[in-house]
Amino acid sequence: MLLEQQASEINSVDSYSYKLVGKSPVIIDWQPMIIEILDDLSQQTKSVIAAKFHNTLAEIMLNIANQAHQQHIVLSGGCFQNAYLTECCVKKLESAGYTVFTHEKIPPNDGGIALGQLYASVFNSNRKKTT
Repeated sequence: MLLEQQASEINSVDSYSYKLVGKSPVIIDWQPMIIEILDDLSQQTKSVIAAKFHNTLAEIMLNIANQAHQQHIVLSGGCFQNAYLTECCVKKLESAGYTVFTHEKIPPNDGGIALGQLYASVFNSNRKKTT
């Protein structure tokens, strides 16, 4: 929440370096980003560092989406309570031509777990009836 607050104080598209290793699974090598953040600590404001960090996460998502060759992208999980991250990811992915789905009525965090459990229970129950 503090990083989100800091990032939202400025408008930046800058990001940090990172490497994607492998295809399945894709491994994110964070070392270049960590080194750059450590360098920035003495040269940049917290807001700049936070924005660049969030922008990097969005860049990583876009690059992984490109490797996955999937047109539809679903953003879910507690990290997507972060409005800055969600908006950044949606903007970047949609600009690249992806269809992005986010939560509207069900919370992306633990509050939505019960719905997933209910869905799984009903799905498995119906599946057993048809076999």
